[in-house]
Amino acid sequence: MALRFLLDSSIVGACLTLLSAATPALAQLPPNVPYDGRPVLARLRFPVVGDPAGCLSPDGLGDGGWSHDYPMSVQGMMQAATNVTSLEAPVDSFMTVMSVTDPVFMKFPIAMVTEPGCWNPTEAEVKALRTYLEKGGFLFLDDLTFGDGTPMHVELAIARVEQWMQRVLPEGKLVPVPASDPIF
Repeated sequence: MALRFLLDSSIVGACLTLLSAATPALAQLPPNVPYDGRPVLARLRFPVVGDPAGCLSPDGLGDGGWSHDYPMSVQGMMQAATNVTSLEAPVDSFMTVMSVTDPVFMKFPIAMVTEPGCWNPTEAEVKALRTYLEKGGFLFLDDLTFGDGTPMHVELAIARVEQWMQRVLPEGKLVPVPASDPIF
């Protein structure tokens, strides 16, 4: 019986090892920049949905979805914002990554969701995001392509964002803004 127990536990151990190897670990991030009152873009980190496979792509930090092009995309945006406006943001503000339910999230005036079609917010996340937006927070949605840019995936991503935004702001409506709009 002792031998059987050892054999069974080693099989279980081997299975657990294989399972853990198949499940990507969450990326280790540097600590967030402490909030000091200056504008900082907070990148939202969220568990991704598994379909399509592009949501699980190891691009960025390996968590898929939210980490696509991290940290380069935020670095570039914050650098451009400080170069072409009077905005004075900390140079290392691209390091701020958090969940929408993080207690300090409300301090950050600008939030970025990358690959938002890969996110299916929980009720707690929906409530926190609603509060954030109602208090004047600015939500920037980036890259609705699932990494491949196919029209089918773009349409799926937009439909998913519309679904979760309807939960966040039931009275709201997403409106396309054409590239010819003066805002651009």
